[in-house]
Amino acid sequence: MRHVTLHSEPSCPTANEALRRWLDPRAALECQDYAVLYVTMARCLGVKAYWVSISKDCRGDLTCHACAGVIIGQKALLADPAYLWFGAPHQEYQCLDDLQVLGIYLSQQGELSKRRAAVQIAPELAITHFNLAESLAKRGHRVEAEKALRAGLRVNSEEWLGFYAQAVLESYDENWQKAAQHLQQCLALNPSYGEAHLLLGAALRAQGG
Repeated sequence: MRHVTLHSEPSCPTANEALRRWLDPRAALECQDYAVLYVTMARCLGVKAYWVSISKDCRGDLTCHACAGVIIGQKALLADPAYLWFGAPHQEYQCLDDLQVLGIYLSQQGELSKRRAAVQIAPELAITHFNLAESLAKRGHRVEAEKALRAGLRVNSEEWLGFYAQAVLESYDENWQKAAQHLQQCLALNPSYGEAHLLLGAALRAQGG
């Protein structure tokens, strides 16, 4: 149910893309697919709905997750098909406007130009900076990647995603010792994040661990 992109294929969909996945019996839908479909259908019915970014779920687990938020009367409720829960009591979340959602979408695309645009559209979201930094590092633009990383860390310096982003860039430099340190800090905060475990394994193996 993750929606982090670092080292991953882009997953944040448009409504049309999410609908195509929904209609494909072979496709595996992620939280973002459900969120964008729910928001779109709710708005078509005249219901106020928003894309919601979840940082701590109903179990108290740190996460990068997405669901829909709907306004019914004087109440705002979280509609989370991925959790099979209407009125999900997630503990920490942020309702995003459409421009911020567009920023997330662009930050998860493969083209560097789109990731640069994402930072301009939603500079207040750390993930747009982190995804730009990853793309720059992958292409060998190390100085610019470091600048983008630092911009993201100014938004999010002590949370697990910031430590993971630092480790990703260090992995491109094969600075495995520093990468392992940051991954351990990431996992101390969010021990369930699978990709951090995988990258930590690679870092330890590269060091002969």
